[in-house]
Amino acid sequence: LICGLFSITLFLSILSHKKLRGKPFNMYLLYLMVPDFVFSLLCSITCFLNATKGSYYSRWMCHMQQWYSVFGIGGSAWINAIIAHQIHSMLKDSHARRRYRVPSNRKVTIQCLAAFVWILFLGSWGIYEDSKFPFHSGLISGLACLPTEIDEVSSLFFWLVFVPLFVGIPTMYGIYVAFDIYRRKLLPPSGKRRLLSIYFGRLLLVFCTFWIPSVILLFILPAFTPTWTAFAGGTWSHLQTLVSALIISMKPDIQRAFKDFLCCKCQRARSRREQSQDLHTHDLRASHSRWDASFIFRYGGTASRTSRRSHSEVIGDISQDISMDILGDESKAFSSEPEGALDMMTLESKELTESECPLEILSEVKHDTENPNVSC
Repeated sequence: LICGLFSITLFLSILSHKKLRGKPFNMYLLYLMVPDFVFSLLCSITCFLNATKGSYYSRWMCHMQQWYSVFGIGGSAWINAIIAHQIHSMLKDSHARRRYRVPSNRKVTIQCLAAFVWILFLGSWGIYEDSKFPFHSGLISGLACLPTEIDEVSSLFFWLVFVPLFVGIPTMYGIYVAFDIYRRKLLPPSGKRRLLSIYFGRLLLVFCTFWIPSVILLFILPAFTPTWTAFAGGTWSHLQTLVSALIISMKPDIQRAFKDFLCCKCQRARSRREQSQDLHTHDLRASHSRWDASFIFRYGGTASRTSRRSHSEVIGDISQDISMDILGDESKAFSSEPEGALDMMTLESKELTESECPLEILSEVKHDTENPNVSC
């Protein structure tokens, strides 16, 4: 239960972050976690029902458990194989100096959903009980219902048909990819591609480390060993959900999103950004309105009236006001001078940059041909 809750919480933290879920390889991580937490949570429900009853709950529950167990194990195996294929393609293109095309989110979704449909189809074999169909599900060591073999025909079908389609092909493909990367030295010495390859390689290693021993303990050894071996296999398999989620959370952006999700910071941060944007827009509009009003009031009353005045007169008035704003009290020293004594050279010592000048004034100054030295 703890493993499943941790995995689904991490899943929701990525899913709630728009930027994270927009990245294709993060989408692969989302789909990789689905079989893990589905398997762990449903298994905890089954165990609770069995414990309350004192025995296995029902035959229907047995069919259901083998179905979601096949989905949990096989789904994780096939998603890992799809990721291994993408990493392999990326490293081969990089080694050959070809451009690697990152799959779109739509392609990622189609690939992973196709894998889920395939593995759910395999799990449905255990629900369909027929003497003519050599596939069966049964209770193993009184602990869990899984696909099983009851005679020679079902044994051959199980190991030669079901197991390869279930976990054999994807697991062997993942091992082949790892060997080919090592043999051809495709892993770059540094860079993001190396980090990404190692990151997903750890997830594949975790799957093999936990599920290969579990398959041996659950499917092969129960017929020859005590019950505790099957219990150990089941417990070991559930730890894979926890360890995989821990490794996924080691990615820095996912780690930050997970912490924000736990602290409920997503909505607060979004609200702060929206408030900041609203205040910024309000300040811009207010500033623009002040400049418009000031310009019209000081330099002509209306736009038509201003247009009838010469550019030199407008620029002279503007320059005088700007000097008053810049110099402050020091501008009083010019009050004893006769009108017009303040020429445009007074402003050269303290020119305004274009970013500090109102757009309306700047346009008047830049188009003035009589005073080429003026710089607002």
